[in-house]
Amino acid sequence: MSTANLAGNAVGAGAPFGTPVPSASGQGDVWALVDGSVRPDGGWRSEPGADAWVAVDLMRPRAVNAVTLYAGATPPSRIRVQAWTGSDWLDVANATASPATPAQGRDLVTFDTVRTRRLRLLLTADGDAPVEIREVEVRNGNLLSDASGLGLTVTPSASYTYPGDTVLGPLDGSYADVPHWTSWDSKNAQDWYAVRLDRPVTASRLVLHFYDDHGGVQPPRDYTVEYWDGTGWRPVQETGRRPERPAAGFNAVDFTPVSAAGFRLLATNQNPVDFGVYVGVTDLERLGP
Repeated sequence: MSTANLAGNAVGAGAPFGTPVPSASGQGDVWALVDGSVRPDGGWRSEPGADAWVAVDLMRPRAVNAVTLYAGATPPSRIRVQAWTGSDWLDVANATASPATPAQGRDLVTFDTVRTRRLRLLLTADGDAPVEIREVEVRNGNLLSDASGLGLTVTPSASYTYPGDTVLGPLDGSYADVPHWTSWDSKNAQDWYAVRLDRPVTASRLVLHFYDDHGGVQPPRDYTVEYWDGTGWRPVQETGRRPERPAAGFNAVDFTPVSAAGFRLLATNQNPVDFGVYVGVTDLERLGP
């Protein structure tokens, strides 16, 4: 299952008010960027050898965290995603590109969820060739915080929750320290935080933000991401992790796509003794392939 493309507009300039509107530098056909087609005879091109930009006005603020760009025969050498604040363009946080170097075909950039009306892609030309883009798609790939709009029921649970904290905290779509979930003083060597869904969804990445109060709640010594296979929890087949060691704030695990009705963080606490050091999470996001 995947979330809807928020940038789609197959009608073009004649579409009703409120439909996404593209723009770009140069003289290319901007409507081809959002028409839903990736055919070779369509698309937009920059001036030869010139760095360029393309942008999409979503016509109202939306929560977004993924941009898919379909490049033609001459892809850019770099893609930089920016969000409009209302007065200026700012780079999105924790952007991760797949593949790392843009290539012909599908290029995906994921980043921390941001609520914005407009997104812009800065495209670095590769030598003297024009940058050729056939389609741009914008999504909120977080099926956890956006569950109600997708008809999903999400049920969080944990091995232990410190009184005053909540298992709902990591699902509010906010990176703020409060609300959060912690297992402080659980006495467990390992603690887990899980979400169960009422039907399977496909995932290839889990993003989580560890809480750190510089005291009894700090990032774990290590952690594993697991999925529910219908009878039990199984570790995902990791393909990458950023950063390599658990850190306060942003952490991401990429893995071979799996369809499952549940995902779980299994964390090893740093010092599981009376009033020791335990794990906490402020945000959890599951992103599709």
